[in-house]
Amino acid sequence: MQDKNIVSWNVILTGLSHNSLVEDCLIKFKELLETEIEPDHITFAVVLSSIAALANLSCGMQVHGFVTKTPVFKNVFVGTALLDVYAKCGGMEDARRIFEAMEERNIVTWSSMIIGFAQNGYGREAISFFKEMTALGIHPDSFTFVGLLMACSHSGLVEDGRYYFDCMKIYRIVPDDTHYTLLVDLLSRAGCLQEAREIIKSMQNPDAAVWGSLLGACRVHKNLVLGETAAMKIFDIEPFNASAHVLLYHLYAECGELEEAAKVRKKMKGIGVKKDPGYSWLEVDNVVHNFVADDNSHPRMNEIILALEEMVKNIEKEGYVSDVLSFREDGRKSYHSEKLAVAFGLICASIEKPIRVMKNLRVCDDCHITMKFITRISGREIILRDVSRFHHFRNGECSCGDYW
Repeated sequence: MQDKNIVSWNVILTGLSHNSLVEDCLIKFKELLETEIEPDHITFAVVLSSIAALANLSCGMQVHGFVTKTPVFKNVFVGTALLDVYAKCGGMEDARRIFEAMEERNIVTWSSMIIGFAQNGYGREAISFFKEMTALGIHPDSFTFVGLLMACSHSGLVEDGRYYFDCMKIYRIVPDDTHYTLLVDLLSRAGCLQEAREIIKSMQNPDAAVWGSLLGACRVHKNLVLGETAAMKIFDIEPFNASAHVLLYHLYAECGELEEAAKVRKKMKGIGVKKDPGYSWLEVDNVVHNFVADDNSHPRMNEIILALEEMVKNIEKEGYVSDVLSFREDGRKSYHSEKLAVAFGLICASIEKPIRVMKNLRVCDDCHITMKFITRISGREIILRDVSRFHHFRNGECSCGDYW
């Protein structure tokens, strides 16, 4: 196109964002800024949504500073997208400040805050926001209840979760698969496995995700019989579901059924199912550093390993005991990606700021314990976002209360 206007630019930015090409979206936004065309509120809302998906705090702060100098700064869509960036980067204090400063708020604004509280482990705050919202006469929608149920699940608020699931009828909202999955997740985490199983029975076509929530909880609570049932249901729907195979393998292994565990591993090799590799990343001085378990490609890996080994020695003096699963088959120490990322952060990141690490999988028990010990002896704050939630580690404690 020889002649482009802001609508043309917004269409391509939206397309890139919706197709998860978020880095391309940011590159295209930079190209727009080099033209004489002024971005509008749609432009900033789309770009900020892409930044939220990347959880790139420094980039979000740069756009925040830029948008404050434009006429659209007070637009409700821009404000909502901006607070979502901070919430998805673990900065609920900043998100709340933006929320409080907004002159106009809509249901998406309120729901985004509720989900932000949920993902960061502040279940009571999420419920408090919901009560404040409804007291103002704002009608919740399906998205709002996703946030509420997530908040209850992540904080172990079983009775509240049951209550708010039933509340959906009051607002004439029909629960969808996401709501049912969150309810099953809530009940399963709390050990109410049979009740969760009955909820699944009441669903017309339960998908692999809802069975996966039950299977994951069966591993935690070591319920072998129900776990096997959940796994078989998943395999009927998605025969090559890697996560379900891995969960079933660990369930058998942790229940002492080593022969069955070996069969699962053999089956995985036979049908070509591989465990998703765990990787973590963090940003230091505007550069994103990626880490994979036992990968030596980072140019400062020798320094990182030395720092991590020294840190492990120090936390062992405080009572930390290495998990047997943290050793390779050849007996050498194995370091998960989040440990490598945190060690790099301890070396390079400013001591005045938290170490912010993102991870594509659920954080394991050993890494979770390690992070608590590291913050206790180093005095540093670590913010770790795994696949489902944030963990804020401070002074040897985690915001999840060891419930995740």
